[in-house]
Amino acid sequence: MSRLCDDSGSRRSNPSLFPGSCLIACTFCLGLTAKARAIMLYIQMKNSDHLLDNCLYFTAGKLHRALERMAEECFADSGLSPSHAFLILAVEDKPGISVGELARVLHLAPSTLTRFVDKLALEGLVKRTREGRSTTIHTTGKGRRLRPKLVLGWQDLYRRYSLVLGEKAGEALSSRVNAAGAALEAQEGGA
Repeated sequence: MSRLCDDSGSRRSNPSLFPGSCLIACTFCLGLTAKARAIMLYIQMKNSDHLLDNCLYFTAGKLHRALERMAEECFADSGLSPSHAFLILAVEDKPGISVGELARVLHLAPSTLTRFVDKLALEGLVKRTREGRSTTIHTTGKGRRLRPKLVLGWQDLYRRYSLVLGEKAGEALSSRVNAAGAALEAQEGGA
């Protein structure tokens, strides 16, 4: 019988998974080499009814697509995509935020953020202000008037995924995904 580690690093029985497939730092998995863990994961994936269920890349994409559909419905009344809505909320939270800081807050590449700001500026929802060598972003009156709809959309999104996942589980998942993203970004920066 195979074993799988749970979040605390303790062991529990699970006949469909191989040792080391959890890839977390329990004492058993730490004893395996990276190559051994990769082989174990590959075998597990090969024996799975759903080949990519254990691939973070595909499972994160699946989660993103489900949340994107839900968010699009929640923000539909605003006439904005979820990304544009969150950009306006972030600018409202920090009026005069720099483009670089806004890119970090929204976890977007500067080129993507520039495209979003261009679109929202064209719609008259935000404006750029040049201050020396930096550019800051502000909402316009039209953008500020959207805030109540955007807040309702965000609340609706939170309510809807909390109904499915459970409020505490949704918050825990958000925290874990955020920590995983930060760890992967830190690894990219150090590579």
